[in-house]
Amino acid sequence: MATSTDTILKNVARILGDETNEHWPAGALMDLLNAAQNQVCIDVAHANVVTASTATVAGARQSLPTGGIRLLSIDGLREVSKEALDRESPSWITSVSQSGTLTMWMHDPHTATEYLVYPPSDGASPQILEYAAVVADVSLGDDLALADKFAPAVTDYMLYRAFSEDTDLKDPIRAEHFLGEYTKHASTA
Repeated sequence: MATSTDTILKNVARILGDETNEHWPAGALMDLLNAAQNQVCIDVAHANVVTASTATVAGARQSLPTGGIRLLSIDGLREVSKEALDRESPSWITSVSQSGTLTMWMHDPHTATEYLVYPPSDGASPQILEYAAVVADVSLGDDLALADKFAPAVTDYMLYRAFSEDTDLKDPIRAEHFLGEYTKHASTA
């Protein structure tokens, strides 16, 4: 059974002691819910995994499709360390000829949304990527975009953010508590 956003909002409002939504209107809580879902996607690589065939561009540097957070694998290619390849062949990015037959991929050490392929791609061959991605925003009455097992982490993150906001009901101690609960739930989901 899918978890409804209404169920999560009611639970969060109850814990906040704001069941009439006087301090946190439903729209504000929905914003927190959508932020929470995406934070789970960032923190838990398997929360929302997408498999898609994607075209490469010419060269070694490639980008994940829109919404991609982190590359997990490329079908048929071996993951290697960029540092190791750089030690073996320091100028591989510019000295190795582009090819349609790729053999390896590596994470970009500077950004999670880009990766490198070896040999550099000629831009003619699509690859099947498996990557972590954010989810689309949901609205009141929708189900969570994530699996039900992530509902506790979403709730805890919303409470962490709500108790952290600069309002009359700001409570740093409770915010810290719910951040700890979020971390625990996210790591075990």
